[in-house]
Amino acid sequence: MLRTFSLLASTAILISSCQNNPKTVQRTDYGRAQGSTYAISYIAPAGTKHQPSIDSILEVIDQSMSTYRDNSTISAINRGENVAVDEHFWRVWQRSVDVWKDSEGLFDVTIYPLVSLWNFERKQQRIPSNDVIDSVRALVGMEMVKGVSIDSFALPTNMKMDFNAIAQGYTVDVIAEFLESKGIDDYLVEVGGELRTKGRNIDGQIWRIGIEKPDEEERQDRFQRIVSLKDAALATSGSYRKYIEDTITGTRYSHAVNPITGFATNDPLMSVTVIAETAMDADAYATALLVMGLNKAKAFMHQRNDMAIYLIYYDKYKGWQEIENAAFQVLDSK
Repeated sequence: MLRTFSLLASTAILISSCQNNPKTVQRTDYGRAQGSTYAISYIAPAGTKHQPSIDSILEVIDQSMSTYRDNSTISAINRGENVAVDEHFWRVWQRSVDVWKDSEGLFDVTIYPLVSLWNFERKQQRIPSNDVIDSVRALVGMEMVKGVSIDSFALPTNMKMDFNAIAQGYTVDVIAEFLESKGIDDYLVEVGGELRTKGRNIDGQIWRIGIEKPDEEERQDRFQRIVSLKDAALATSGSYRKYIEDTITGTRYSHAVNPITGFATNDPLMSVTVIAETAMDADAYATALLVMGLNKAKAFMHQRNDMAIYLIYYDKYKGWQEIENAAFQVLDSK
């Protein structure tokens, strides 16, 4: 199953669901998928059930891009095989290349060997040595993947890839497009914390999304900001729950690994929320900005008006701080 680099618990869905029209209901389908959970709400005639089709979509995408399945397309590629890939895989690969270029290499789906090296499943450990990091870093870099096509996809020797920082967002988009193909104009699709909305809920209200405070503990007052999200996608990537701590120095390193330096980040930037047209973009750019660190992320966000971006960081003199770009301010004021 897929798992994402984005913090899975970073967003919460606030839904009212009383039924104003007895012939129309707000149905919510719940389940487990891609190493996490999903919750998909949509307004449709009573008796409508799309969950079997949704589960089929999730299965197809897992079969393509799950590094946890030995028989998936991506697992075959990571074993060194040359294979034809499906349309889902190819679309995600092509958009990954775009974001890689746009982020100057800080979003890189060939980062799998470095993530495996750092092993964020253990909270406390010695961090890898510089020599080991350098040797593994030599296996990372999308610029080394050349001549691939939908009919013939292979990686250079010993390279491995994963789509964990983009595939869940893409999955959300596919499900949203499926619902629209069924004539559904009001929905909220959430998979593993990445989400996309259209229209309004059953009470005629715009879907409301809570962005969590960057706190390791679950709290009752856990929302830093609540935004109304209409006809857009949102993803949050955070470094405050998934990290490792060096057992000698006590230094804490985020799960966001820099593919250029090979090091996990140690930065005041704790949480990045991106609102974009597609969940695939929101997912990928949230990860890229977290890897950039606070200073680069600030510079990047203020140059963009095609995405709404919101950062939470820790200042040792002022405590928790937040900053957003103009696009987020406009969205948040509606």
